Amino acid sequence: MAIMGKLQNMLNKKTIFGFFSLYLIVYYIICFGAYSLAYYRQEQVIAFDGLTLVGESIVIFVLFYNILYNKMYAEWIFFAGGITLYYFGDWIRLIYDIKRIHTTAPSFCDVFYLATIVMFFIAIQLFLKKEKLYFFIKAQFDISIILVITTTVIYKFLLLSILNNEALSFSEKIINIIYPISDMVYLTGILIIVFDNNIKILEKGAPLFLIIAFGTFFIADMLYAAFIETRLIVFVKPMWLLSLMCIAMASFYGNDKLINNMHQYIKELAYAQRLNYLKFLFPYVLASGFILITSWEYMTNDILATGSVITTLLLVLRQIFTIIENDKLLNKLHVSNLALKKQNKKKGREASLDYLTQLYNRRYLTQMIDAYIHSYRKHEQIEFCIFLIDVDHYKQFNDVYGHTFGDKVLVEIANAIKTSIRAEDIAGRYGGDEFMIFLPKISRDSAEKIAKRLLQSINDNDFTEAPGIKITLSIGNLYWKGKKEEYNLTEIIRRVDHILYEAKGRGRNMVISK
Repeated sequence: MAIMGKLQNMLNKKTIFGFFSLYLIVYYIICFGAYSLAYYRQEQVIAFDGLTLVGESIVIFVLFYNILYNKMYAEWIFFAGGITLYYFGDWIRLIYDIKRIHTTAPSFCDVFYLATIVMFFIAIQLFLKKEKLYFFIKAQFDISIILVITTTVIYKFLLLSILNNEALSFSEKIINIIYPISDMVYLTGILIIVFDNNIKILEKGAPLFLIIAFGTFFIADMLYAAFIETRLIVFVKPMWLLSLMCIAMASFYGNDKLINNMHQYIKELAYAQRLNYLKFLFPYVLASGFILITSWEYMTNDILATGSVITTLLLVLRQIFTIIENDKLLNKLHVSNLALKKQNKKKGREASLDYLTQLYNRRYLTQMIDAYIHSYRKHEQIEFCIFLIDVDHYKQFNDVYGHTFGDKVLVEIANAIKTSIRAEDIAGRYGGDEFMIFLPKISRDSAEKIAKRLLQSINDNDFTEAPGIKITLSIGNLYWKGKKEEYNLTEIIRRVDHILYEAKGRGRNMVISK
């Protein structure tokens, strides 16, 4: 458990983001060094493959850790599976390079790379389904404009040259065409995420990192096809690794929910509006430029063509203003909805807290414990500890010093509990002078250390209301490990209650763990 705790502290968003950034900087420094050389040696090619594989190993480890630790399945399993297949493909390529084996397409590597595309396609569909895929219909015109233009340009300047390349065999042409066509899958997924107004990219990390990941993948594949015969190809290799790293970073946000914070939304509203305007303008500006470039020759020779193009551009401009006005109305509606959600959330929070200690009340505490247990699969092992805490001789404090002092004692104890437990632990007032703490994913010994730390903090506390008076606690600590079907909260509470009374019977001011 100590090792898992250290691992959990290391594998956080900030640390991994910093490591990935440093790794890519070092990679590009090496790329610049290689590019400055007049020629490439076999050892340099192998070194680049090795750098990529080490980076991919770390990506796979981080991704599977997040999947297992945060219980993220569905699309993240397919993302991880795709990266793993890609990793195997790169290993085969490294073996080819070491043994100086020259391969023609399709090679064994291509099998893994193409399987990766299938896995990523499934993952994108699952991700978009979760994020309401029907928004694709609403934005289909904007997306279609970009896809038509992109497909046309790729066909004109890339696919056509591949098809007309007589040096390539039929199978090589097929493989070389499949990659840019499959990249359109990534581009489509990116566009659906970008044009989905329900996905607030500023507020959710997963869509943002996935956009960067597949956007980089798309650009890297295009650059690879363009620079395959030049030394510039060396700068493309780290881009694929960057894409995989971004997917790993997205997994840190996989279970995050939208931020329903009114103040934060208003603070970012102006920036969000500017981002939305750019999003709306992009397909129309792209289409306008495309129309101008492709029609320029006809415009200079025919006044009717010139008038048609100008009319089309004016209609596009009119459409842009209509979209901007509609977006303003939608933003006002969204602000009103957020205010209502915030109000409802506040009422819900007030209903879940104990009015005196501001810990969870008994009803909400047990609901949260049940919800945690039910988040596990049927045959998974579940491990947790549960504390039941009682204030020693609490009735005497009330009788001697009054109920006001008694309430202050409970507040002091609640504050000590908040500072003694971990961030993932759940604490509540179970009733009267009893408190309960639920500690997930912890051993008996680690939980006992937390209980003793709490006990010590109460013993060291000198209440200003009654100097010289010492408050003590009796704590029962029950360790539970089993499967979901063996879980019974009523029985667990009954057992920990017996442990608590054993602590009181032995003289109080102690922790007993079982």
